[in-house]
Amino acid sequence: MEPGDEAQLNFLPGAQNQNKTFVSRKQCILSAIESQIGEIKKAYPYKKIGFVTFSNEVVALGDTKNETVHILGDKLSHKQGIIDSLTNFNLTDPIIESEKTLLNNINKIEAKGATALGPALVTALQIAEKGSPGSSLILCTDGLANIGIGQLDPYTEEKKHFYAELGEQAKSKNVTVNIISIKGEGCKVEAIGQLA
Repeated sequence: MEPGDEAQLNFLPGAQNQNKTFVSRKQCILSAIESQIGEIKKAYPYKKIGFVTFSNEVVALGDTKNETVHILGDKLSHKQGIIDSLTNFNLTDPIIESEKTLLNNINKIEAKGATALGPALVTALQIAEKGSPGSSLILCTDGLANIGIGQLDPYTEEKKHFYAELGEQAKSKNVTVNIISIKGEGCKVEAIGQLA
């Protein structure tokens, strides 16, 4: 574990009794994901969910009937290339059938460095738009978008427009966007916050 790569356990449900002081960011996020999946499964057992992870590549993880889609290289810089990569990607299994596969796939993910946030959002919106009206997207990030479309490094006011446009696209398709970021990580919430 790298310095600064830990979070206090008092924010992690049930972790206080494990005689540990710190856990990694990944462990915090995985715990939150597992908790949310459990709640969704109880309330909406036939809802379909998928995940989009991002670092130096974007990975779309679906249910048990879909191949995982990897988007990397030059495709990260072209919105249409990202959309074309998802042509055959659909969510078909409800959460009661896909939960274990999704959690297993999420647990295998490792951080790889860069933050392809813009391409990941294009990917997630494309998938959400295929779903039923009222779909939602939850963005969790701890880094500055620094690769592919929507990169904010270096930051300029003009680059904020990319996220405003994605927010308008989500609104027009009745997709709700929520954002979770780790405080103090320089994510430029003032730019990506326009999605919500």
